[in-house]
Amino acid sequence: MNLLHLSMNPRAEAAGWNFPLGIAGFRFADLNRVRRIAELDSVFRQELKAANPDLSTVYEEYRLAEGKGYDSLAASELLIRVAPHLGRFVARIFHIEAEHHALQQRVVGDGRIFEWKKKYLDKQVLKQGPPADMERWDLSDLEFNYRALVDRRLAQAPFAEDPERELAEAGLAILEALETAKTQDSPEQLTNAQADLATIHKWSSALAFHSSLRERSAPLSLFKVPENLDYQNLVHIERFDPQLPERFRGPRETRRFRDGFKLTDERMTQRETLQEVYYCIYCHERDKDSCSKGYRKQGQIQKNPLDIVLDGCPLDQKISEAHVLRRQGDVIGALAMIMIDNPLCAGTGHRICNDCMKSCIFQKQTPVNIPQIETGILTDVLNLPYGFEIYSLLTRWNPLNASRPFDHSQVVGSPVVPLLFARTFCSAVVV
Repeated sequence: MNLLHLSMNPRAEAAGWNFPLGIAGFRFADLNRVRRIAELDSVFRQELKAANPDLSTVYEEYRLAEGKGYDSLAASELLIRVAPHLGRFVARIFHIEAEHHALQQRVVGDGRIFEWKKKYLDKQVLKQGPPADMERWDLSDLEFNYRALVDRRLAQAPFAEDPERELAEAGLAILEALETAKTQDSPEQLTNAQADLATIHKWSSALAFHSSLRERSAPLSLFKVPENLDYQNLVHIERFDPQLPERFRGPRETRRFRDGFKLTDERMTQRETLQEVYYCIYCHERDKDSCSKGYRKQGQIQKNPLDIVLDGCPLDQKISEAHVLRRQGDVIGALAMIMIDNPLCAGTGHRICNDCMKSCIFQKQTPVNIPQIETGILTDVLNLPYGFEIYSLLTRWNPLNASRPFDHSQVVGSPVVPLLFARTFCSAVVV
C-alpha cells in the first residue's frame, strides 16, 4: 500500500490547529468547551473592571439581574458602552488587533464622507435642485478650479484614488477654515474660504445634476437622496405601447437579470451600508425605534396605506444600537449586539426579512435599508481573519446577552442539545 501522500507525523499536524489564543492560558479548542468559555467570560469581566470600574459595576448589576427590570434606554446605553470592550477582546483572542483597528479606522474615515453630506451637501446642494444656468457652465474650467482647491486644502491628504472621500475632505476643510476665520476675525482668511466654498458648491452641483457628469456621480453614495413614497406606485413601470396600455415593463436602470439560481439582490458595499447608517436617526434614544418595536401612534401599532401591520422586527433586535456601533467602527460589537436576539443572522439580513424596514420611522420617504446594514456588519466581520470563527464564537458566548451569555446548563453538568444544527446551518449559509 502506498502511503507516501500521508503526513509522516499526522498526530503533530492534527494538533497544529489548536493554537494559543491571545488570552493567556487559552487555546483554540477551549472555544468549544463550555467550562472554558465560562472562564473566558470571567477574564473578560475582570478586564472590563480594570479598564472601567464604574462601567463594570453597572454591567455586573445588569448581568446579575439577567437584564430584567431595566429601562430600555438605560440598557441600550450600557450595552453600547460595553460592546467596544468586547470587540477589542475578541480581536485579541484571535490575534487580529491590527486588522480590527484598520477596519475601525476605515469605517471612521469613510464617516467623514457622510459628515460632509449631512453638514452641507444635503441642505445646500441636493435639496436646492439644479441651478438654472448649469447647462452653460464650462465643466473643464470648473474642474480645473476644483483641482486647484484640492491641492491647496489637502496637500497632506492623498485621496486621489478616492474622489468621493477627496470631495468630502476638501469640503470639511473649507467649513473648518470658515469657522477658524470667524473665530480669529481674519477677513482675508474668510474671503479665501468663502471663495473656495463657492467653488466646491458649484462643482458638487455639477456632479449632482449635470447630465455630462452623471456616470461619474452615480456610483457615489454622497449623491444618494431619499425618494418620496407613493404606496400606489411602489414599483416603477413604463407603459411603452400606446396601442396596448396594459403592457408595461420596468425602467432599464432598475432591471436585474437572473443568472440561473444565483442571488439577484447584491450586497451593498461597505460605503453604501455606512450611508444607510448615517441616514438612520437612532430612534432608540427616544424609545421610538419603530424598526424594532413597531410603528406606534397613541400606543397603538399602525398599518401603512397597503394595510400592512407595522409591528417591526419579529425578533426585537437592537437595530438602532447596532447602527450606532457600526457608525463608530465597532463592527464586532455591532455584530454582538445583533446576535443578542438573532444568533442566526447569517440567514437573515437582506436575504429574507424586511419587517424592520417597513416599520422604519421614515414612512413617507425611502426607509433606512436595515437588512443591508445587518448583512454589511456580518460581512465586515467575516472578511476579517478568523471571521467565521468570531461569528461562531458569538453564537456560544455573547456577554451582551445578559439572560444567556453562555450555556450555563453545561457548567453545572446537566445535558443540553448541542448547537451542531445551528453551526452547520450558519456554515452553509455563509459559504
